[in-house]
Order: sequence, then structure tokens, then C-alpha cells
Amino acid sequence: MPHLRVRGLAMDAVARLSKQLIPELAAITQSDEASYTLEWIPSQFFQQGEVATPLVMVEVLWFQRNETTQDALAACIRTHLTAETDNGIAVVFLALDKRGYYRDGRHF
Repeated sequence: MPHLRVRGLAMDAVARLSKQLIPELAAITQSDEASYTLEWIPSQFFQQGEVATPLVMVEVLWFQRNETTQDALAACIRTHLTAETDNGIAVVFLALDKRGYYRDGRHF
């Protein structure tokens, strides 16, 4: 944990991100790289009935940390994404409650 879900970016770009982004995020959070997951979600954006240029959306599901850490993660993610796209970028943090998280049937 954390789990990053990426929309609006090509699958091969997300694969490239997994090589460089994850080690940097793990260093920022002082956690193991293996605890991170990166998920590509194919999507199509529309506005006013027409196909629209996608906004690259990254949702970060995680156990809440301090705002300084969150800001550092958002900046790191944005830096890596700007190397992959000229489209707008949104990074959204979704805090998970540890009491509601189970891994392999065990409470986290």
C-alpha cells in the first residue's frame, strides 16, 4: 500500500512509470517498493457528446500520511507524468481506514 490507479494515459506509459516512479515514491514514504501497486485503467473521456482529450487522473489510495509527504508524492507523480503527456494532470489522494483493510484475509 499505496495503490495508484491511472486513467487517461497509454498502457505502455504506465508500464514505464512503474520502473522509475515507484522507487522514488517508496523513498519519499520510506516504505518498501513491493508495497506499491500501479494499476492502468483504460478509459475514454467525453464532453458535450464528443470524445475529449483525456485528463490524466491518478488516484492514490493509501493510509493517510502528513501533508508534507502528500505534497512530495503529488509533485513526484506530476514530474513523471509530464514526461509522458502534455495533457492536464490531476492527482487525487483517497485515504483508507486501516480498520477496513484486509490483505489475504488478515486485518492490516
